[in-house]
Amino acid sequence: MDLIWQSAQAPSCFKNVRWSPDGTCALTALDDGSIDLYELRHEDQGAAEMPRLRLDHVCRRREPEVVYDYLWNPLMTSQDPATCFFCTTARDQPVHIWDAFSGQLRSSIGAYDNGDDLYACLSIGITPDGATLYGGVSNGVFVFDLERGSRDRRRWTVKDPDGGDFYGLVSCMAFDRASGHGDIVALGSYSGMVGVFDEKSSSHLLTMPSHRRGVTSVKFSPCGLYLWSGGRCEPDLLCWDVRYAQVPLHRLPRVVGNHQRIDFDLERTGRYVITGGQDGIVRAYDVMEAPVPPSTAPAPAYFQYRVGPGDSCNGVGLHPSLPLAVTTSGQRHFPVDDADTDEERVDDDDVVDSAIRLWSVHLDAQRPVPASSPDYTNA
Repeated sequence: MDLIWQSAQAPSCFKNVRWSPDGTCALTALDDGSIDLYELRHEDQGAAEMPRLRLDHVCRRREPEVVYDYLWNPLMTSQDPATCFFCTTARDQPVHIWDAFSGQLRSSIGAYDNGDDLYACLSIGITPDGATLYGGVSNGVFVFDLERGSRDRRRWTVKDPDGGDFYGLVSCMAFDRASGHGDIVALGSYSGMVGVFDEKSSSHLLTMPSHRRGVTSVKFSPCGLYLWSGGRCEPDLLCWDVRYAQVPLHRLPRVVGNHQRIDFDLERTGRYVITGGQDGIVRAYDVMEAPVPPSTAPAPAYFQYRVGPGDSCNGVGLHPSLPLAVTTSGQRHFPVDDADTDEERVDDDDVVDSAIRLWSVHLDAQRPVPASSPDYTNA
């Protein structure tokens, strides 16, 4: 990884980062409720030098409370302004839909029960066709038609009333884009489980008892046969073969020692996985080289790189078409009492780094493939 550009230090820590589907923008949130939009631009270096890339801050919006989750319209393209929007969900707030060009609020979608009590969605997702918004709540998901908003909503209960094995706050979700219609969805919960569901038929397909603590991120491989999950206080990313999900297929080491969400991303062919870490190190893995059961050997890192002075790297995103990556850093730092002065200060040994950075990154999709490796790119 080679650093191309970095921002100034932000007033509070970042909370992950998302590239837009067309790769023109990056979206991130801060711990103070801010939502920041950056545009990928060329920085003119003069006629004698090649132009450099940078991320220009173009818009900031603020939620009244802490942001839980945010995402882009999966059909977003800058050539069609109608598709250029993103969604946010925050504590005690409805889901807000923001115009990416003007920064104005387009609409709000509330997850209300029959008594008109508002449920704040802990996680949100949009189906690959861009038609339906999902909002994760306790033991269920609210489903909205994006064109009709709150007027067309229903609550889908994912907890089996007869004592099923999936329950808890729905903390993250991912859609199987290989299925084409977006009915197959993976849900992670703070009870530590990952479930795969067919929303169209309300069928519970399988559950992976994956994590000892809460699940913070799930992602399908491009072929739809493999599901990745990461969790709180969990030292490994887990990969599941959805055709046989009794035990994880792979375990990829990373450093996650607290309840902070540390995200990861998949390279567009599905061969490489890149993840942040609480130790400030980005790790990339070639999953073709990852051991499979019964082997317990650790997976070798394709590369690892410290992205800052040592604070947590909580977000990493691979550009959808260019050899670029964006990272976000920071975590909550709590002051300690100074007995001599009766003042509070941050521990001198506590490294504080709240920045967004743009990197060039090379992931070689043409590397020789071990003969025993599963195929992650084709169904």
